[in-house]
Amino acid sequence: MRSAPQPPRSSTTTGSRSERAAADLTARARLRDAAIEVFGDVGFDASVRAIAARAGVSAALVIHHFGSKEKLRAVCDQHVAALVAEAKQDSVGADPGGTLLSQLAMMDSYAWLVGYIMQSFAGGGALASHLFDIMVADAQEYIAEAVRLGTARESVDPAARAKFLTSTGVGSLLLMMRLEQPGPDADYAALLQRWSAEFMVPALELYSHGFFTDDSVLQTYLDHLAETGAGPANP
Repeated sequence: MRSAPQPPRSSTTTGSRSERAAADLTARARLRDAAIEVFGDVGFDASVRAIAARAGVSAALVIHHFGSKEKLRAVCDQHVAALVAEAKQDSVGADPGGTLLSQLAMMDSYAWLVGYIMQSFAGGGALASHLFDIMVADAQEYIAEAVRLGTARESVDPAARAKFLTSTGVGSLLLMMRLEQPGPDADYAALLQRWSAEFMVPALELYSHGFFTDDSVLQTYLDHLAETGAGPANP
C-alpha cells in the first residue's frame, strides 16, 4: 500500500534567512520545492506525476502552474541559483577552505538542495555551468589568500589550478554519488562525510608533499608549451 504523499522537506527546514514554513509558501512555490526535491532524488527524468505526488496534488495542477516540466525545471534552476547566492552570503565568515557543496550540506536550511545541484552537474546545462563558475571563483579567492599568507605555493597559472582542483573535487563526489546511487531521501551530508573519509588524506598528502620528487616533468611540459606558443595564461 502506497504511503501518503509527503510535503516537501523544505517546508520544515529551520535556521537562516531561508526558513520557509509551509504556510508561508504559495501553492506555486510548494510545487516548485517539491520538484526540486524529486529532481534531486531521482534526476530530471522524474515525471510530473511523481512531482505532483510529492506535493500531494494532481499532475494537472502542476501543468496549470508551470505549463510543462521543462518550464518547471527552468523555475527550479533559477530558484536554486538564488538560494545558493543566499547561502554564500549566510556563510560569510565560515571556514574559507570549505567548499560550496559542503557548506550547503552542513547547513540545515540548504542541505536539501545538494541533491538537485549534484543532479545538475550530472546532466550539465546552464545551472551546472553557473554553479561551477561560482565554485571556481571561490577556489581562486581562498587559494590566493593561502598564497598571500605563505601556506600555499604560487602557481604558474592560478586560474587553471583553481579550475582543476574544483573539477577533481566535484568529479570525484559525482562519481561516488553515481556509484552508490543514493536514491530517494539520500543524506547528502553523509555522502560528503564519506567522501572526506575516503579522499581527504590522499588529497592532503598530494597537496602537501606533491607526487613527483622533482619538477623535471613539469618543466619539460612547460618548455614544450613555450615552444608551441601555448604556455600558461599567467606565467
